Amino acid sequence: APAPPRDPRPADPLLARPSSGMGRDPVAGLGARLGPMTVSDVLDGAFDVLKRAPATIIGFTAVFALPVQLLLTWLQRDILGGESIIDILESTDTEQLEQASGAGGTAAQLVSFLGPSLALVFVAAGIARLVAAWHVGRDLTIGQLLRATLPQTWALLASWFLVHLAEGVGALLCGIPGLMAMAWFLVTAPVIGAEQAGPIQAMRRSARLTGRRYWPVFGLALLSGVVAT
Repeated sequence: APAPPRDPRPADPLLARPSSGMGRDPVAGLGARLGPMTVSDVLDGAFDVLKRAPATIIGFTAVFALPVQLLLTWLQRDILGGESIIDILESTDTEQLEQASGAGGTAAQLVSFLGPSLALVFVAAGIARLVAAWHVGRDLTIGQLLRATLPQTWALLASWFLVHLAEGVGALLCGIPGLMAMAWFLVTAPVIGAEQAGPIQAMRRSARLTGRRYWPVFGLALLSGVVAT
């Protein structure tokens, strides 16, 4: 019989190879949490994920977080204006303090506002991909996570823009709808990372998933925002 045609699509790193070590018991402690969770369950699960692969998660996060912080540091390199931080803090000259605080300029403010938010969608997608691999008995290296996540750049950026657009429109409608949109689309980036979905498809799936337990998700979203702030 003729050989079946070869699939032209690149191999999925999620199914590429068995894990060494972790693949023998990939979801102990995590599998039991595949269901409704309390706040403490969510926190415990988050720490469980981090403890399973701290080097991979921290290294993967650094790939996206460090460039943002380095760029922000470079843009704010003249913030002290040649003076030490002690001199500025001890100064009673209000104009000097204002000049020091604003020396970073508009570019630095833009990077500090947008940079961490953009980095977060890539980190969320990558960690979702990693946890999904554990649930099928695989483990992924930082390189494999990058090869799986970077091709989804356009979907992640488009979804980031569309989600924030929905939140902005909702905020203009007296604020509450904006917060509600935040909860609906809370897991858009993880859906893209785990399922390699497109931006619109991921937003719809996120809304379906969070809509099943909307108010608990809404509360967790507010709590996570307070903690992050």
